[in-house]
Amino acid sequence: IFKGNVLWVFPKKIIQKNFMDISVLGHGAYGRVYKAWSNKDQKNFAVKIVGNSKYVSLIIQMLCRIMQNVLMRGYKNIIEQITDGLAFIHSKKLVHRDLKVS
Repeated sequence: IFKGNVLWVFPKKIIQKNFMDISVLGHGAYGRVYKAWSNKDQKNFAVKIVGNSKYVSLIIQMLCRIMQNVLMRGYKNIIEQITDGLAFIHSKKLVHRDLKVS
């Protein structure tokens, strides 16, 4: 159902404002996981609501680090593909005359 669509949201008011058909999927020591229909995206998400605690701070810090690493790897991958492509073009004695940073 969720196809990997997992969303962490704080606080519960945000979920009630942006989602409908909210139902509990499970719960644990640090919060509950809900199935919720996104009005904006028109698809289901698994949404975890966690209480205010040290755990919340740790989750946010961890997610920020993960996203930063993913973005850096993504940019590095794009740059490598561009430079590999240019090297290939140059190896064929060709020049790309319209390469822009944007």
